[in-house]
Amino acid sequence: MDRLFIAIDVPDNIKTKFLEITKKLNLLDAKTVPYENVHITLKFIGETTKTNDILNILESVKFSRFYILVKNAGVFPNIRNPRVFWVGIDESNEIKLLFNIIEEKLEKINILKDSRTFSPHITLARFKKPPNIQKLKLLLEESGKEFGQFLVEEFVLYKSELSYPNPKYYPIKSFRLL
Repeated sequence: MDRLFIAIDVPDNIKTKFLEITKKLNLLDAKTVPYENVHITLKFIGETTKTNDILNILESVKFSRFYILVKNAGVFPNIRNPRVFWVGIDESNEIKLLFNIIEEKLEKINILKDSRTFSPHITLARFKKPPNIQKLKLLLEESGKEFGQFLVEEFVLYKSELSYPNPKYYPIKSFRLL
């Protein structure tokens, strides 16, 4: 069984802009995502034996390259009970269209559609316990800016292995966009 997800890699010139934020998140007792693991999840598949079927399905995705604007920050589910600190993706129709195409194609091999609305973001940290809300609000204000944009030229099928202290991600295959 493989634990799989589909993602868009975030280039270094954008990820380096998150380093100051992650330092401050560490001071809030957050568990930060390691630099090399920073990505935009398109679809979390989870445990499956259908890796070859998924590879075949993803080969059939034909989609044009597009730009993503990375800006602002927030928390899930809300400021009173923060669990995830994220950096936002400007609401581009392209990323949602790509997500929908992937979902539709995977449904043909009985991989269920996500029950939650797709909300593209970059997770920078998770909170095990509630942080100091005032300090968190200040960090959110400081992080409310544009981090830059980049051209999405591919998406990647990853295998994830849970390990301590952080999961390990292994690219299985990249899929070029047109």
